Amino acid sequence: MIRKYTVKSASLFAVTAFLSGLFAASCSGPDDPKTIDPGTVECERDNISEPGLAQIFNLNEPSTGFVCPEEDQDWYRVTLTNQEQIVSVSLSMSVPLSQIEPTYAFWSLNAAGEPETVVAQPPATSIGAHLDVVHCMEPGDYLFVVSDEGNDAEDFRHPYTIAVKGQPDPDPNEPNNERTGAKGLTSGTSVQAAIACRGDQDYYSIEVPTGVIVRMKLTAPIAGYQPTLELLGPDGQILVTESNDSGAVQETNIDRYEVVPAAGTYYVLVKDNDNAEANPDVLYTLLLELVTDQDPNEPNNHPSVATQLSGSSVTCSGSWSSTMQFQGTIGSPGDSDWFELPLTGCNNGLIEAEVVLNNNNLPMNEQWDFNDKIQATVALIRPHAGDSCDSDQDCITLNKSCEDGWDCAGLFNTCLPEQLCSGASVCLPSDVCGALETQRRYQCSPTVAECQKSSGTQPPKNQATISAPLYDDSHVYLRVSDFQADGGAPDVLYTLKVRVRTDPDTHERSNLYANELPPIIPVWRQPAVDIPVHDCTNGDCCGSGNWVTGSLGYESDIDWYRYPHPCAGQDCTARIVYDVDGGPVDFTIRVSRQTDDEDSWFEALASDELANQLARSGALGGTAAGDSCFYAYSGHAASGGFYYYVSVRDVLELYNNSGLVRPESRDWSPEQTYRFCVEKVYNACLEPPCQVYETGCGIPQQ
Repeated sequence: MIRKYTVKSASLFAVTAFLSGLFAASCSGPDDPKTIDPGTVECERDNISEPGLAQIFNLNEPSTGFVCPEEDQDWYRVTLTNQEQIVSVSLSMSVPLSQIEPTYAFWSLNAAGEPETVVAQPPATSIGAHLDVVHCMEPGDYLFVVSDEGNDAEDFRHPYTIAVKGQPDPDPNEPNNERTGAKGLTSGTSVQAAIACRGDQDYYSIEVPTGVIVRMKLTAPIAGYQPTLELLGPDGQILVTESNDSGAVQETNIDRYEVVPAAGTYYVLVKDNDNAEANPDVLYTLLLELVTDQDPNEPNNHPSVATQLSGSSVTCSGSWSSTMQFQGTIGSPGDSDWFELPLTGCNNGLIEAEVVLNNNNLPMNEQWDFNDKIQATVALIRPHAGDSCDSDQDCITLNKSCEDGWDCAGLFNTCLPEQLCSGASVCLPSDVCGALETQRRYQCSPTVAECQKSSGTQPPKNQATISAPLYDDSHVYLRVSDFQADGGAPDVLYTLKVRVRTDPDTHERSNLYANELPPIIPVWRQPAVDIPVHDCTNGDCCGSGNWVTGSLGYESDIDWYRYPHPCAGQDCTARIVYDVDGGPVDFTIRVSRQTDDEDSWFEALASDELANQLARSGALGGTAAGDSCFYAYSGHAASGGFYYYVSVRDVLELYNNSGLVRPESRDWSPEQTYRFCVEKVYNACLEPPCQVYETGCGIPQQ
C-alpha cells in the first residue's frame, strides 16, 4: 500500500543525543520510584523515556502514562499486520484542561531497530484537544512516542490515555493514492471505496473520446470528513473541483457534468477537502459516465478552436448580411463556446448577436428554475492591436493605462488596480490579446411584474442580445456561456444568431463607445461632430436640405454634436427643430453647455419609454408666444470659443407606470432615423418668450 505522509526527519545521532539528555534529567536512579522536580513536585516514573526502553504496546488495549517532568517522552513499540493497515489513534487527558498539549508520532525503524523517520502524526491544528486520528500505515514494526507538543510543560497529577486500533483497509482499489496508480474505470462503472485515513486520496482514470461529456456522480452517507471531487486533465491540471463542506453533518450528493477540452485520459480524484480527516467506516460511491455531447461544435472552448461562423469573410454593406445561425449547448459549469467571425469592409460597421436557450419544452415551473440556474450570456471579444501574447496569462491586462473605468471605454470599462485596462484573459490565434468589448446576459429582476414567478405564468425568454460597433477588424469573436459559469444543461440547446452591416449614420464615430452609460458627459462627448447654426435672421433658416440626420445603430449609442455660440458676447434667441421616425428607439434630444457636467441644460424632445414610439415632430424655442425660452447667453462666451452640445440618445427609464424597477433597456435601430436643425431666430433676448434680466437673457445659469 502506498500512502502520502507529512514527514519530519531527524538523524539518529540527534534523536539519541536529545533523548539521552531527557532520560538523564528525568529520574535520579533505577531504584527510585519517583523523581523530585526542582520545584519539589513529584513525577511518576515510567522507565520508557527513550526508544531503547520502549514498552510493547498491545493494539486495542488502552495504556495510560504521565508526561512529567518537562521534556518527558514515553516510547512504545507496536507491530502492524497486513490486516491492521488502518490505524486509529485516540489520545486524551483524564481532565478537560491540562498544562500539557499531548501529541504523538509514529517512527519507522532503521536496520538497527532505531527510530528513523516520522511516518504518522496528528495535524498541528488538532493538538491541544482530544485527538482521534486515522492513519494509513504499511505492515511492520514501529516506535511511537507520546509527549507534550512543545516539550515545555508537565502534568504530574493527570495521566493521559492512548489507544491504538488496527483494522483492514476497506478500500479494495488500493493502492491508488497517486495519479500513476489510478484505477481505470469505464463509462457506467460504479465503484465503492473509502477515504480510510488522513491524507488518503483515491485516483481513477477514464478514457474520454471526442464528442462526449464526462458525468461524475459522488454520493456518500454522513461521514467524518468533507468529500471532495476533482477532475484532472491528461497533464494533471485540475479542471473541476466540487466539495461537500458539510459532509460531517449532511449526506453527499455531487452530480457534475463537464465538457472536456479534448480527447484523452482524464483522472477523477476523491479525497477530503484538506486531506486532514477521514472515516474508514463510511463508503462513498463514484459513478463515471460518458454522455453524448449534443453540441456539434465541440470542442470550441477557446479561440484557438473556435467555430467558424462563416467560411469566408463577411462584408459590411448597406443592409444586413444574411443571418448566421448555430446551435450548441452549455454542457457543464464553466463551458464556454467560442465563435470566430471573419470580416471585411467594416470600418464603420454594426454587429448584432443573439443567443436564446431553448428551454420552452420544459414544464413552466421547471423553466423558472432553469432560468434561476442558467443565464444565457454572449460577449464580443476583438483583437487589441499592440498587445502581443504567448499565453492567456499575458492578457489579464492590456497595454493601456487608466485612472478609472472611463479611460477603458470600449474595453468593458474596467481599470484594474495596477492602472491598466483589463483584458479578456485570452490570447487569440493571431498572438494578440483579446479585449472584451461588451457582454450581455439574461436578466430579469423579481421586482418587475413580468419577472415574478407565479402559478401558470410563462417566464420571459432566456436570451441575451448584443449590438455594437465594428472598427475595421479583420475578425472578431463571440463567446456564449452561462453568466456565473456555475450552471450546465447538456440536454438544452441554445440558438446563436449573428448578422452585420454598415452603420447608415454618416456622422459616426460621434461618441466614445462603452459597455454602459457614462456618469459624466464631458468624457462621453469628446468626439462630438461639429454642426452649423443657421442664421435665420439673414434668411438662412432650417429647411429640408440642411438638417442633421442620424440614427442610433447599436445599444448604448449616443450621438454627440456641438455648435458654436451663435452670438458670442451677446444674447440671442435660438431654436431647434426636430423630426423623428417611429420605432423601438425612444428618442430624446438634449442640449448641454460646454461647462456642464450634467446630462442636460435644455431638453428638446422628451420621451417616455414605450415598446414602439410613434413618429413625432416639434421645436424647442422660437419667437412666437408660448414658445419655450431657448437662447444663447452673452455670459457663456464673452470672446468666442464656446460650444453648446447636443446629444441624441434612447431614453432609459428605470421605472414603469407601476413604480417597479425595469431591467435595463437600451433600444436601437439603424433604420429608425432622426433629423434636427439649429438656427438663430432673433438677435436679442426676445420677449416673449424670454425674460430680460439685469444679468442678461432668459434665466442665466452660470
